[in-house]
Amino acid sequence: MTAQGQEKISFDTLKVSFHTGDEVMYTKSFTVFKGDDKLKAVNTFEYYIGIEPLKSDTFDLDKKQRLLIQNFLKTAIHFKDTCTNKYMSTSSEDYIIEYANSKISIRNRFCDWDDYSYDNLEQNLFSKHFDQLNLKRKKYESYLDNSIRGNWQIISPEAPWKWGTNVTLLKQSELTNEVGWIFNSRKKFSTHASDPLKFEKLECYKWDIDEGDVLLIIDSEVYYTPDQGSKSYDGATFKLKKLTPGRIELEFLWR
Repeated sequence: MTAQGQEKISFDTLKVSFHTGDEVMYTKSFTVFKGDDKLKAVNTFEYYIGIEPLKSDTFDLDKKQRLLIQNFLKTAIHFKDTCTNKYMSTSSEDYIIEYANSKISIRNRFCDWDDYSYDNLEQNLFSKHFDQLNLKRKKYESYLDNSIRGNWQIISPEAPWKWGTNVTLLKQSELTNEVGWIFNSRKKFSTHASDPLKFEKLECYKWDIDEGDVLLIIDSEVYYTPDQGSKSYDGATFKLKKLTPGRIELEFLWR
């Protein structure tokens, strides 16, 4: 249940912090403030494109966004002492709202925020920022795809590899017996004569560029069933350390 039928709440600055997670905790926050006779908002949580953060611009809020903020504040006031948990979870979910010398703390309660949850607020207020973020991520991933496409010789210690093992890929113009891995267009992956990990049933690769690192993940598109009938999976994850024309330096993380 949310609360909307109250008078307008005045403030010069509003800060909303959202602390959540389970095994890994993180805090997001944004600030809304008055400036040039307008209500403005800036997202203080940094989203990444590989290792580079994309800082938020400051955005002017339109009428619908201003109303969204008002309804969020009224809902937070309604929930500040108690609320019925919408669901139970092993994760944590805390809201800290600061405005006009007031502070509301809603800790480890899973209230029914409806349209006024933190994620919905963030997506609504900063939609232009997320559009820009998605565009830049796609552009960077396209660059990575173009760079890794081809036949690669693998220079590494003998497998099995441990966490942190350095692996160097050298690009080969022809498909010789020195080639171990082949990255094709459309995220396709295959092995050749000199695959040190002796992968089986691997068909694709993908990038994880959202968390402050660049991870290369090689895996199968689906789980496969060996002769014994049990479901099995194979794959490996690497951290990209350095990328230059014809040479890629990776750090092995896990298989």
